[in-house]
Amino acid sequence: MLSVYDNAAHKEQFPTPPHLLTGPASDVRKRCKMFCDKFPLRNAWKRYEDQVKTATTASEKVIGVILEKHFGMHALHPGRFPQQWKMPGGLKEHNYPPTDVDNMMSSRDVVEKCSIKHPKLRREHDLFNYAALYTVICKSHKCDPRYCLKQITHFTKYDKEKHPHVDESQILDRGNGQVFAVTEHKCRFHFGKKREYDPSGENDLTRGKPPVLKPTLTTDNNGMVVMDMRRNNPRTTQEPQISFHWGANSNTVPLFLIPSPEHHLHGLSKEDFIQRLNNLDFAGFAGLDADSAHLIIEQYLNKYTFKPHKSSASSDIAKRSLTQAYCNDHLNEGMKIGNLIGKHMYEITNSESMTSQQVAFADAGGRQMRSSRKSPRKCSLSSIGLRGMDPSASGRNAFTWHNIMSRYKS
Repeated sequence: MLSVYDNAAHKEQFPTPPHLLTGPASDVRKRCKMFCDKFPLRNAWKRYEDQVKTATTASEKVIGVILEKHFGMHALHPGRFPQQWKMPGGLKEHNYPPTDVDNMMSSRDVVEKCSIKHPKLRREHDLFNYAALYTVICKSHKCDPRYCLKQITHFTKYDKEKHPHVDESQILDRGNGQVFAVTEHKCRFHFGKKREYDPSGENDLTRGKPPVLKPTLTTDNNGMVVMDMRRNNPRTTQEPQISFHWGANSNTVPLFLIPSPEHHLHGLSKEDFIQRLNNLDFAGFAGLDADSAHLIIEQYLNKYTFKPHKSSASSDIAKRSLTQAYCNDHLNEGMKIGNLIGKHMYEITNSESMTSQQVAFADAGGRQMRSSRKSPRKCSLSSIGLRGMDPSASGRNAFTWHNIMSRYKS
């Protein structure tokens, strides 16, 4: 692409040369593909895709056999259809059997069987049936609207015949045609979009995952390698190590790390090493590098213990409410904007949590001086000037320069 790109001929459609693009890997790949399709590089892009596919297929065969043979990983429902399957059935577009109201189990049937509440000695004679019922009760995902389903808005190309219900005021003109915004709910555990209606009456709006005939290697949004194991049911969670009998709404996946990268990096110069990282990131496999994988995992885990820098909608509402309450209080008449900012700073520091950098620092053994477990110590400088300090004063609460510095540093 570097040798083909001509600044005079291509700058209007591609202001940034493809090899200098930055941003999410998926967006960069899309722009590079557009450039290759438009100019005489289509065969080069196809060769690149074929190489990635060949390497991925070869890896699937090796990793899939190991995970199935040594770890027993799968997402297979062991029961007979339809008698031991719970309603609803799968989607027609996924080639699953449809809902059989007369023969499939309902929620009441599952509860009445009380399979997991029977003593172990009463279950030993029919372990196959018990395994099927256990999968239905404890290892079948059902989207929870309070957590699983997240709202996503994206733009779709407008087609008058396909989208007659779209109002004209919602249609936007773009350079490549007309689009309109579509808002939908998707499962954060990748069990598909929310169904609008469940004809079985079970009110299970989980769309489910399509069947998987062989172990398939994919990557997540962070570039980590994950495996989708064999699947014959739309809502069964993967097992054994990665499904929890106490919560089928969780669907964790194992992350693969290269134990030691020395033999991959031997003899590489600094430029070659950076190019290797860029190539992996471009292909969507940034996690194949051991150092990048550890960084991705660390950042991912730290998200659970800190508040992101970007304010959430609830945080914005809280700030507006704080401002309105302060301004509507008659006791605050004549106050300056600095007083309002001080009020915000006081409330925010009382509720602040650790940032991602602080969490990483603490995880590495650093001493955390301030956290969300207690209110930070404060020292007011607005009521007393510098001349008000008494050098002879002593004690922790005395207004001295030493106490001011120690409290603000903490």
